[in-house]
Amino acid sequence: MSDWEHLDWQALAGLRERFLSGRADGVDYWQSDALISAYDATFAQRIGWKWDAVLAETKARDWQPPHATLVIDWGCGSGIASRALVEAFPELASAEFLFFDQSRIASTYAANRMAQRFPQSSATATTTLPDAHTCNKAVVLLSHVINELNLQQQTMLAETLLQAQTVIWVEPGARAESERLLVVREQLRTAFHLWAPCPHQHLCPLLKTPGSDWCHHFAHPPPEVFTDPNWAKFGKWMGVDLRSLPFSYLVCDKDLKRVTRRKMQPGFWDAPENIMAT
Repeated sequence: MSDWEHLDWQALAGLRERFLSGRADGVDYWQSDALISAYDATFAQRIGWKWDAVLAETKARDWQPPHATLVIDWGCGSGIASRALVEAFPELASAEFLFFDQSRIASTYAANRMAQRFPQSSATATTTLPDAHTCNKAVVLLSHVINELNLQQQTMLAETLLQAQTVIWVEPGARAESERLLVVREQLRTAFHLWAPCPHQHLCPLLKTPGSDWCHHFAHPPPEVFTDPNWAKFGKWMGVDLRSLPFSYLVCDKDLKRVTRRKMQPGFWDAPENIMAT
C-alpha cells in the first residue's frame, strides 16, 4: 500500500471528479505509477470491500468457482477485483490471470500487484481487448466499467461474454449503473445460470416497471476505517461518506452441476417465482 503521507491528494480528487462527471469514457487517465498506486490505496480499497460483500454472498449461496485455468480482469484498473477473488477462493491462486486495461500503466500495475500478493499465480498484462475466443470458458471479472461504455460497446461486450464460463460484474449502486447492469443481465440470462443477486432465470421485474426502484445493495467497510486518521482525511478531502458503499452486481455461470445442487435447496426458487407472479 502507498505511503499515505505522500499521496497526491489533488490528483486523486481530479480522478474522482472525472469519474463522477462521466469524462472517463475512452480516456487513459492513468498518467503515472504514483497515481494508480494512490488509487489502489484508497478508492480501490472501497471497491474491494464491495467485492468482498459480493463474494461472501455467493459463498453463502453455495457457489464455488469452476476449475478455471484463466481469469480475465476486464478493465482491471489496479486489479483489486482479482485479488479479492483469490482472497475469497484461494484455490484460484494457481490460475492464469489476464489483466486487461486500455492503459499499459494500469494493466502492468495490476499484474505486478497480483504477483506480489500471490507469487504462485501467473499474471499477464495486456492492452489488447479480449475477444470471444480469449474469453472462452474463462472467469471474467468486471468492476466499475459500465459508465465508460456507450450502449453499442455494452452490447458488444455482452456478446463477447456469452463465451465465458463465469461472469462476475460489480458496479456502483446508483440508479443509472444498476439499470444498465439489468440490461446486461437480460442479454446474458438465456446463456447463463444466474446466481445473484436474484436466483431466477426470468426477466427482472424492475425492467417491467422502470423508474419505480433499482437494484442495489450496501457493503460494510472494516471497522478500523472509522478510527484511522488517514481514512478520515481521505473522506474529508474527497467528500466521501465512509459509511456508504452502495453497489449493484451480477453473478452467473454455466456449471450445470452447481445449479442442480442449488435447485435441491428447499424454497430456493419459490420467492423469485412469487415475485414474478405479482
